[in-house]
Formats: sequence, structure tokens, C-alpha cells
Amino acid sequence: MDKIENLQKKPESYKKKVLFFSLIIIMAVIISVWIFTLSLSSSEKNSQVISSSPMQVLKEDFNNLKNTIKNSFNQIKDEKSEQ
Repeated sequence: MDKIENLQKKPESYKKKVLFFSLIIIMAVIISVWIFTLSLSSSEKNSQVISSSPMQVLKEDFNNLKNTIKNSFNQIKDEKSEQ
């Protein structure tokens, strides 16, 4: 909360720079996760013929994304606990 209050006191140009770089970082993370899950799902789909509905495919992709994010957080937790 202190960082937000300090940011509110800064000039408008500084706030715009912080917003711009924050958006770049967030979008980079989103695109990275999307590309990673896309490559995972495409490799799985290439190995088997899919005759599912589009909604089923989206559901499976969402579940894959959820599992990937969960595994990533668990790995981070494990690394933090080892330190």
C-alpha cells in the first residue's frame, strides 16, 4: 500500500511510464504462458486424432493451463522452501 501511495504522489509522466512497463511485463507473462500451453497442447494433439467439440477442446486446454500454472507455483514453492 505504501508503494501505491508513493506512486500517487509522483508526476503524471512517471505514472504513465510505470503503467506502460507494467503492462509490457504482464502481457509478456500472458503471451509466454499462452505460447507454452499452445506448444504443449499441439504436441499432444498431433499424437492422437481429436474428434471433440470445440468447447471440449477449450475445456481441455484450460485444464492444461491450470495444471501448468499449478505445477509452476509448486516448483517455486519447493525452491523457496529448499533455501
